[in-house]
Amino acid sequence: MNYMIIKQLKSIIVIVILTLPLVCFSQKDTTKTVINGFAKERKDIPAKIVSNKTIGIADTIPALIKFKFIDDKNREIELTRITIANLELRETFKFELDLLKTDDFGYYSIYLKPANYSLLFHDNTYGELKIDSLKLTSGQIQEIIVNLGSRITIEEYKTIQGETLHLKSEKSN
Repeated sequence: MNYMIIKQLKSIIVIVILTLPLVCFSQKDTTKTVINGFAKERKDIPAKIVSNKTIGIADTIPALIKFKFIDDKNREIELTRITIANLELRETFKFELDLLKTDDFGYYSIYLKPANYSLLFHDNTYGELKIDSLKLTSGQIQEIIVNLGSRITIEEYKTIQGETLHLKSEKSN
């Protein structure tokens, strides 16, 4: 008889040990997530093309793009990246502009084959601006001045939990 009781107790203990973790760890987390705030980017003055014109033709070069960048106060700035895509050959070239030098007037220069191009000017501080299509012919010298506008600012908004007020009102008869 004692043997049967011990055997039943062992079975009960095994069942409890096997089901306890399921009960303990399968409970839903009832804590609520509270959003304390958020952040968003703001750009007061958008980027724009100031000048995009042919300034000359040279017989000795394929095609040349001269470009420089200014901010919303017309100060020259250094851009970090430019992506040039040859739309006809479907080739893309990325330039890190810290590797390129400017001339005495602050212009970067890139020689390209005559073709139709798309240009993307990008900087983490100022954002980006795209020229969808620029047709370059043999010997063409193209000058592009880009005003990248104002810097991007990050605005952070925080939610402050206030007190709960309970107001009593008296009914008027």
